[in-house]
Amino acid sequence: MKFHSRLLASSLILCLSWSCNERIENSSETKIIGGSPTSSGSWKAVVGITHADEGIFCTGTALNANLVVTAAHCLEGQNAKDLRIYVGNGQAYNDVIGTFQIERIGIHPDWEGEDNDIGFLVLKNPLSLKLVPADYPKLLLNYDERKELLAEGAMTFLVGFGSTSPQYPHAGSGGSSDLQDAIDALEDWGESLDRSGTYGVKHMAAGHVHKYLAGTSFNSANEIILGGNGVDTCQGDSGGPAYGLLKNGRLRVYGITSRGVGCGNGGVSGLIFAHVCWLEQASQQDLDLPAGYCR
Repeated sequence: MKFHSRLLASSLILCLSWSCNERIENSSETKIIGGSPTSSGSWKAVVGITHADEGIFCTGTALNANLVVTAAHCLEGQNAKDLRIYVGNGQAYNDVIGTFQIERIGIHPDWEGEDNDIGFLVLKNPLSLKLVPADYPKLLLNYDERKELLAEGAMTFLVGFGSTSPQYPHAGSGGSSDLQDAIDALEDWGESLDRSGTYGVKHMAAGHVHKYLAGTSFNSANEIILGGNGVDTCQGDSGGPAYGLLKNGRLRVYGITSRGVGCGNGGVSGLIFAHVCWLEQASQQDLDLPAGYCR
């Protein structure tokens, strides 16, 4: 099966979002099997990347009101003036906050098609996400938290605008007009995601963190395998985040959807913390890193 990036050429414009620093008091409530829809207004920091006059083709995560992180392959060959960040609650809820112009974009200098698949967009004007600064997602930086969230069986949330069909989609076919969630937990890895291809429904499903994926090559120092057995990202999810849920109920953002083997078999996500010093320096945005972190 072809190994491919998860960029979608065209899709309906939408977005669903959530404040990812909210506590989750009962994590068992999030283990919804079979693609159950999630509620309106979740994942507020997850945004769509679109051309000025076309649909969403990639996903991104707002780390603050001026900076969106995404996959490098989403930005290759693009001009900042032609791109927009889309913010809203999606077609199903008829709640669109707006689109925002881009000041400049950046791609990791060591990206050559697979590894180091990270880029950023700096906005001309701050995003209107109706969030205070503390509501933006917290980066996974702490070593002990990394051990917890990146261990096999750790719960993760995969979020994006991509296709809900396990088949290779073409433009306008099988794409979702709401964010797609996948919650990965090892005990539920055998359950399949109900990918109906329905427009306007955000889904949640169960899977797990992998240590390997047949047919792939990845750099374990700065990438991780997520999903599989019907739980996965797909075209249009490229650049979207993976969040981990700590035992204390806090969420951390750590992944960027990069590529995979089809849709439903699992895929490779880049680890943001491996590139966070480059990201802060190149974007010239304060990421509130711990003192001395980049020394």
